[in-house]
Amino acid sequence: MKNRVLLLCMLMSITSSTILAQNERIIMKDGTIYNGFISHQKFGENAGVEISYSDFTRQFRVEDVESEEQYRKKEAELSSEWQAWANENNKYTNVGGEKFLSLSRLKLPKVGSVECCVIERGTKFVKVFAIHDGVAQTTSSNIRCIIKEKRDPLLLTDMNDVVKTEMDSYEGILLEQYPGAQLKIWNSYNNSIIVVNNNEVKAKGRGKFNPDYSIWEQTKFLEQLELSSNVTTEKGVLIESGTDNVNIIFMTQKDGRDITRQYSYKDVKGIKKTINPNYNPIYDVILEKGESRINRDSVIRYANIKEYQYTGPFKLYYLDPVLDSTIVKVNTPDIAIETNMEPISDVYVFKATPRNAQSGKETTELFTYTYEDLFNSNINVKHSVSINGTQKLLFTVPEPGVYFVYLRNLNKCWVFETDYVAKK
Repeated sequence: MKNRVLLLCMLMSITSSTILAQNERIIMKDGTIYNGFISHQKFGENAGVEISYSDFTRQFRVEDVESEEQYRKKEAELSSEWQAWANENNKYTNVGGEKFLSLSRLKLPKVGSVECCVIERGTKFVKVFAIHDGVAQTTSSNIRCIIKEKRDPLLLTDMNDVVKTEMDSYEGILLEQYPGAQLKIWNSYNNSIIVVNNNEVKAKGRGKFNPDYSIWEQTKFLEQLELSSNVTTEKGVLIESGTDNVNIIFMTQKDGRDITRQYSYKDVKGIKKTINPNYNPIYDVILEKGESRINRDSVIRYANIKEYQYTGPFKLYYLDPVLDSTIVKVNTPDIAIETNMEPISDVYVFKATPRNAQSGKETTELFTYTYEDLFNSNINVKHSVSINGTQKLLFTVPEPGVYFVYLRNLNKCWVFETDYVAKK
């Protein structure tokens, strides 16, 4: 039973590397390195592991290589993945001012024909790196360790690994796992690394990294439990395994509601893992003190607003036409303003009203507003603060035009113009 707990826990912490841009490696005892994730764990008589990978480093015996074709490719002919790998590992050769990568096409046992780069070659072996999607059949006893990188500090949507012992509970990223030996968990809040021996682990699980997003927005993978009754559960999230009283806690979703169920190990014969198609990683932006950006494309600055000599029931305010360069132009109705400044509240977004002002013989068009415009606005603004302290305003404008973003607690304005084509 203890072995099954450790296998389940190991499965829970694997994530994909290429698809999720997270460099995680599954290192086998024979030296093979897979970038991928454990996509199937089977228990009982047919116990085994399937590793879905996007690239691998592996050594083959020369006598097992059925055929080899050697050639070179120009940098422009390579995929972006090959270009990144060649740059990172300094594998290009320069011929006549052009960069080339030496490649081989090997016919390999259990792999088939694959394009690869030969890293080392001996009289009895050949070691290759290949960008090649596949599934490796193995057992957990063949896995030496699992390595995962620290979380990108700008990533806002992710799951925390959770490790519980008799005395403590740790949350963060499982950087290293050595089955049957120990694991290392990184705590992002204080940048510390905790080493826990496997015999000290009482439970492992996963939890939300960011409280502002749901589990379903943050989980990169979904699991399915294969039950002894020959029933496979709906796709969900394996929240915890290995507790004393409840073996497995599993969450699914139905009609927008989270449903949590408990299972015993004896009722589970396998676990499948697939990529969550709805996972879309959201990244924060780090801004200088006082800096603000609109849709991350342009810097937006406070506008110079003046009061107009107006005899109506409301005071009239206008954007100084001499300094109207503060108007930022965008081409979408969906607006995101991110800022690193003093806390803001009571935000109003409303369309400017053009008015002509006469000065001698000259007529100037002014972009104006009154407090009536402010309070009559029906544009809903969502205000949030990221875990890095960046303030964000999200809203959608109903039609093209010039708009004021009024920060009432600061008595300041941003101004932008959107010229998108409104849908009929």
